[in-house]
Amino acid sequence: MQNGNFCEKCSSHMPNCTKCTSTTECTACVDGKLSLKIATPDKCVGTCPDGTYDNDNGQCLECGVENCKKCKPG
Repeated sequence: MQNGNFCEKCSSHMPNCTKCTSTTECTACVDGKLSLKIATPDKCVGTCPDGTYDNDNGQCLECGVENCKKCKPG
């Protein structure tokens, strides 16, 4: 991530994040981790928590259904 005239490592703001577009948005995590998109800043997690699903692109997204614990895309 470029910040002014120097580059910062994403992992300094978000542990296990390998690519980011800002200090709060992680676009890729280390192997075996998923980017949790409902946290601010994004977090890299081992499994998607209740209320989210793995979108098969390395991200955990909200289910979008109130009081839903588990869901899957499609």
